[in-house]
Amino acid sequence: MGSSLIASRISRNVVRPPDRAWPYGYEGQEALYVLFRSLVLLGVIGFGVGSSCSTLIDWWRGNSIAPLHLEPVALYTALMTALQPQESRVIDGLRHHIDARCSAELGRLVRTEVILTVMPPIHRQGQRPQPAP
Repeated sequence: MGSSLIASRISRNVVRPPDRAWPYGYEGQEALYVLFRSLVLLGVIGFGVGSSCSTLIDWWRGNSIAPLHLEPVALYTALMTALQPQESRVIDGLRHHIDARCSAELGRLVRTEVILTVMPPIHRQGQRPQPAP
């Protein structure tokens, strides 16, 4: 859930124009977010591969392997399944609110662009508007 909140914040920032704090724009935030998310995923995968290789090496050496205890996994799975519909509704409601705000801003921008393209402002008297290309 935390990752999705960070992603929604970054998606709002990406459309912002450059300013003094970010003179080249905010698009780089998305690349950084994807980089760190990928590094976390690689870390989890690396830990899993290292742990499984260590267990296999112990097994090949003839050492006894501890049995798996899946009760915590089952408890976690049941808890996440029970919480998922509620969490999904909260995230969907938040996402809908953000999308509605972004759509309203984009709608105003598109309407302004259409008006200026179809009916460009006339700066001099007697000048006829040129058709849009």
